Amino acid sequence: MKLTNTWQGGFQGEVTIKNTGTGPLNGWYVQWQMSNGATITQAWNGTSMQSGPFAMIHAPEWNSSLAPGASATAGFLGSGSATPTISDISCG
Repeated sequence: MKLTNTWQGGFQGEVTIKNTGTGPLNGWYVQWQMSNGATITQAWNGTSMQSGPFAMIHAPEWNSSLAPGASATAGFLGSGSATPTISDISCG
């Protein structure tokens, strides 16, 4: 996960998840915590959800299963009064 661009009042980021297991990874997701006041406003190649400072992007229907060794990248736009800090990243 990384922020790829920031500007006053907004930011852009991307998340990449890779299946390092030996079987398919179905219904993948990436979740993280952002600083207070940061909000995800748009996502692509995945569906975003947010509850307070906790954000998540999960697999879209058309790419919900990752074969062993495969990866998927999703992007997002957000808003906030300052560039957010991102912590507590997890995936599955």
